[in-house]
Amino acid sequence: MSHLRFLTAAAVLGLLALPAIAETDVPLRHWVSPIYWSPAAPEPDETGNAKWVPMSTREALAASAPLPFVAITPCRIADTRDGSYPAGYGPPQLSGGGAARTFVIPSGPCPGIPSSAGAYSLNFTVVAPGGTPPGGYLSLWPAGAPQPVVSTLNFTSGSILANAAIVPAGTGGGINLFVNFSTDLIIDINGYYAGTGLVTSVNALTGDLTLAGGGGVTLSTAGNTLTINGPTPSGSMTIGQPGDTTLLGSGYTETWPAGMDSWVPMSTTNAPPNLARGTHCSVWTGSKLFVWGGQDIGYIGLNTGGVFDPTTNTWTPTTTSGAPSARRYPHCVWSGSKVVVWSGEESSAANVQVTGGRYDLVGDSWAAMSTSGAPAGRITAAVVWSGSRMVVWGGLDRSGGGTVYTYPGAGGRYDPVGDVWTGISTTSQPTPRSGPAFVWTGSQMIVWGGYTGPNTALAPHNTGGRYDPVGDTWQDTTVTNAPSARWGNVAVWTGSRMIVWAGASGSSPTWVSYNNGALYDPVGNAWTAMATAGAPSARTAPTVWTGSRMIAWGGVAYTGSTTTTFNTGGVYDPAANRWVAATTTVNAPSARYAHQMIWTGSPLNEMLVIGPDNAGYVYRPLSMYVKN
Repeated sequence: MSHLRFLTAAAVLGLLALPAIAETDVPLRHWVSPIYWSPAAPEPDETGNAKWVPMSTREALAASAPLPFVAITPCRIADTRDGSYPAGYGPPQLSGGGAARTFVIPSGPCPGIPSSAGAYSLNFTVVAPGGTPPGGYLSLWPAGAPQPVVSTLNFTSGSILANAAIVPAGTGGGINLFVNFSTDLIIDINGYYAGTGLVTSVNALTGDLTLAGGGGVTLSTAGNTLTINGPTPSGSMTIGQPGDTTLLGSGYTETWPAGMDSWVPMSTTNAPPNLARGTHCSVWTGSKLFVWGGQDIGYIGLNTGGVFDPTTNTWTPTTTSGAPSARRYPHCVWSGSKVVVWSGEESSAANVQVTGGRYDLVGDSWAAMSTSGAPAGRITAAVVWSGSRMVVWGGLDRSGGGTVYTYPGAGGRYDPVGDVWTGISTTSQPTPRSGPAFVWTGSQMIVWGGYTGPNTALAPHNTGGRYDPVGDTWQDTTVTNAPSARWGNVAVWTGSRMIVWAGASGSSPTWVSYNNGALYDPVGNAWTAMATAGAPSARTAPTVWTGSRMIAWGGVAYTGSTTTTFNTGGVYDPAANRWVAATTTVNAPSARYAHQMIWTGSPLNEMLVIGPDNAGYVYRPLSMYVKN
């Protein structure tokens, strides 16, 4: 008697195949996958011999070595109806009764699937043509293994049926598919199974553990103690993306990083020319990353840009027709329908611009901004989107070749619908400054820190202010328990508090960098110090907010006249006031500063890194969840 060599997700979870639907446009959707999968050794046949010879060491793993599920954003690997898919993953449809068709999953159009994966969590949808006889079936198995005598999905005339299955990776990471009647097929993936971070062996003589790696885990061989850097595990646990709304809504609590974070390069096809740029602006539109302007490695201003879609790993260049003139340090915000780009400076004499533009992603077109009533041009200002206006305050003007620094404190509010500027009150505003940390709370813009003075005698600040654009009023932030004065610091908004971390002070060439910070509560107008244990080393570095934690990565440290760049980082949990994990350096980008980072939010939950080299990167963290 023959046996199936793998379990379908329906068998593991007691799920039924999805019912037939009327649409021919099959949506990409989530499905539930087991958090572990155990490779099964081949069973003997009636003669006592193995029924097939394993084609790779992955298939030969003992059933006692379960592999954890590594979730990715659901992605469509193949669609035999769509000619835009790469050869082998698109048309023609599967030929009924013919030879099996092989799909090599790591080589397909879905990024981030390693060749070392032991199995894949896949969803198969059959779109059967009219006239298909009854009794159609789809069978699938690892490439290099014999075809099983069981089916994964049955279909008939006009069927649009789906079923999920966990399929072991075969020869070269491929899987085979066979149908007895010709049909179209769609293959989606939501993750894979790999041994990252597992305990791979136990020494029976000493009890010492051999770890395959993974952040958040330490081992004391003397005391035979394994320590997981998080709360004591108990109850039902699973792995998911940070801030996973599905898990949180299902009664799970996000606890600590899973130690299975990863880096993946972005595609460079159709990327903006001179992607190796710094001092550019970037915004997240809710589904895509917009990058524009900045300077190339020769410090020459740019007026090119691009839009990156992380779901397809593709770039689309922005038109230069009607775009603002080339400039460094432009400011930009996403209005919900357009990107608003304003100010910046020319690369030659550092002449600051007061012009800007509104970019329409759908039409790939620019519309100029009015300069009537606009504030003075500037760079390194605090710029936020209030929900209806772009709010600009602070910044630096170094026109005349950068030898004279002025700090235009008066700002402005810009309405992109009416193309109208309105001034900002200067009553009770903070001391005008360059490069303050800033956040938008949902009702106020908070600015803090930054510097004034010439480059040889910078004067950092530990003061700030809260601006209400509706009432056009300012309030101070307290300095009690505030971090020390600094510039180059960054901030994120947690939903209730502003986190300020890192930065530097001093003047050239005697700098000093920090790895401390504090959390600011605008309701109580109070500061709380951040823990420093486990924090990344002192530096100035960008940060992002994941919805539950802050991630800091890269940056530069100033020690006297010496500078050091980093490709390391850390994850901070404000609820526990602790640094919970370091970011992995495996496949991480090279050490850098002057880069920008964007958090995509749900459902992707990825960090995008752009600049200053000629590539972009995607950072994918995973979190542990415990059932409540």
